Amino acid sequence: MAMIVCPGCHEEVDGNLDACPQCGLSFLVSSEAVVGNSQIREIAIGQKWVIYSLLANILTLFATLGMQGADVPPAARMAIWMPVVVLQLFSLCKLTVALRMHPISIVLSCVALVFPCISLIVLLVINQKGIKELEKAGVKIGFMGAKMDTLPPVES
Repeated sequence: MAMIVCPGCHEEVDGNLDACPQCGLSFLVSSEAVVGNSQIREIAIGQKWVIYSLLANILTLFATLGMQGADVPPAARMAIWMPVVVLQLFSLCKLTVALRMHPISIVLSCVALVFPCISLIVLLVINQKGIKELEKAGVKIGFMGAKMDTLPPVES
């Protein structure tokens, strides 16, 4: 029996039902997609990775700004940025796939990560989408992302 979180009352209910027994919300005509507990967990993990990559991006921006007057070769600057871009790609893909975003949106978001300041905006927007889904599922959000102890249990 697959359990889901009702978007109306945030209670865990049987996913095979046509309506929530708690609040009566019809799963057939709801404009909101019904998200399973395992998907909520994947969104929470992806959202945490996005926060880590946001912090790495900000630290790298400050490091790059600090090198403005120094005689640093372009290869060294690239060596600083490349691990951050890889982390951003990984975290962005992890969260966007968990959110079940359209593949074209995922590709365009990944392309935008090449540009340092635009990548911050893209990561913040995708992070906000993740937060919205987690809050709909009743997950508490802290400074460093979803509080993992408030996630609904995953059905086995």
